[in-house]
Amino acid sequence: MGIPSALSFTSTGLEVNGKPFLNLIDQTAGSGAVIVAGILRAALIAWIIPKAGLLQAMNSRLSNTWIIYADRLMPIAAAAVLLAALLR
Repeated sequence: MGIPSALSFTSTGLEVNGKPFLNLIDQTAGSGAVIVAGILRAALIAWIIPKAGLLQAMNSRLSNTWIIYADRLMPIAAAAVLLAALLR
């Protein structure tokens, strides 16, 4: 990955679909992977940790668990926004 990235801004000008190779790697690993990892982390926290454990971690004094259900919707909403951005 390092050699093609280094060659992308030299006189060789290594490109993929008209973009420098380094830009392609940056968009894929730098931006895309970070967003996907954040969505997966939020989903794992919201759906795997038991409700009582989440309420305790948030120091919540509420007896109802509406915040847990809202928390479970956030990764779905973030994934939908990412998918919409990728499809346009």
